[in-house]
Amino acid sequence: GNQLMKPEEIEKLLRLRPFETFTIHFSDGRHVTIKHPESIVLHRNKCEIGTLLREGSLILDKAKFYSYLHIVSLENLSPQVNENA
Repeated sequence: GNQLMKPEEIEKLLRLRPFETFTIHFSDGRHVTIKHPESIVLHRNKCEIGTLLREGSLILDKAKFYSYLHIVSLENLSPQVNENA
C-alpha cells in the first residue's frame, strides 16, 4: 500500500535554515513548489498552500487545502554542492 506522507516530513524541510525550495508531488501528477516556508500551513490531516499576499508578507492569498493522502513525494530543489567540481 501507499505510505502516507506525514506532516513531520514536510515540517523537517520547513525548518531548514537557510530555507531550501522544495516541490510537493501529488498522485494526480500535479506539483506545487514551496519557495517560502510561510506559504504552507501544516494541519494534522492536510496542508494548506497559498501564495503570499506580497513579498515578505505572512498573509496567504488564494490558499488551497491538500490531503496528505495525495502527496507522493517531496523533492528538494536547492542546488547540491558538487564535491567533484
